[in-house]
Amino acid sequence: MQEINEEKRMKRINSFLAFVVFLLASIQTVEAQVAGNEWIDYDQTYYKIKTGADDIHRLTYESLLEAGFDFTQKKKIFPF
Repeated sequence: MQEINEEKRMKRINSFLAFVVFLLASIQTVEAQVAGNEWIDYDQTYYKIKTGADDIHRLTYESLLEAGFDFTQKKKIFPF
């Protein structure tokens, strides 16, 4: 009878420990996520180029010049 109680107690302890490990892992995962917009510098101008399709497009220097982009100032281009 005492062996059965000891067995149940060990199962409860193991279950509790597994639950605690799961919670700790979940908290670590949530803290590791970022919002996705930390790259934005609000002092800069950004452009969104709509293409009408979910394909890969090549934007050449010449095509951007024809579209009216001003390259006289140093600018960063982000592909997303």
